[in-house]
Amino acid sequence: MMKTTYAAVIGLYLLAPQAAHAQAATGVIPQCKAAWNTLANGGQLKNAEVLVRTDCAIMHNEGWLAGAGVANPAVCAPAWNALVAAKLTAAVKELVTRNCPILVAQGWRTGTAAASPSSQECATAWNGLSAQQKNAEVLIKTDCAIMHKQGWLEGPGVANPAVCAPAWNALVAAKVIVHARELVTRNCPVLYTQGWLK
Repeated sequence: MMKTTYAAVIGLYLLAPQAAHAQAATGVIPQCKAAWNTLANGGQLKNAEVLVRTDCAIMHNEGWLAGAGVANPAVCAPAWNALVAAKLTAAVKELVTRNCPILVAQGWRTGTAAASPSSQECATAWNGLSAQQKNAEVLIKTDCAIMHKQGWLEGPGVANPAVCAPAWNALVAAKVIVHARELVTRNCPVLYTQGWLK
């Protein structure tokens, strides 16, 4: 039932106009889907929504996001405590630190992916690419099928070995492929500010 719910939500989202927020490359981020389903199965989507909509400071204090967040204990504490009691804070962390597109699709966040709060994981991944940013850009802009085959995203991706193989191989040889994966599977705002995703 929950898999159907997530698929229906994503299906509607993918059919909707994409100006507000693009899906990472062209596939669903598997970790986002799993986190959403975990919260739904645990009956904690509403509490997760409260944390995200409010941009509760606790998420920032826990190191999930950069910046201070909003200090609103009357709203945030009950939601946080319910998630702690249900042992589901890790699922919310996944949604938030992966900048999951469903957060905008459901109206929990407004604006664009570029304007979403960034996670420390995104900063680390971006900085870790260093001299390999151009190869990561080729891989991500092309939506290379290898990313999908490696489980970074669901869906087929684009089969273009002449473009994708050299970029992939360079990232692997430079031992920074993990940073490219993190940028993609965390739907990092930098991908949008750099123009790699729209």
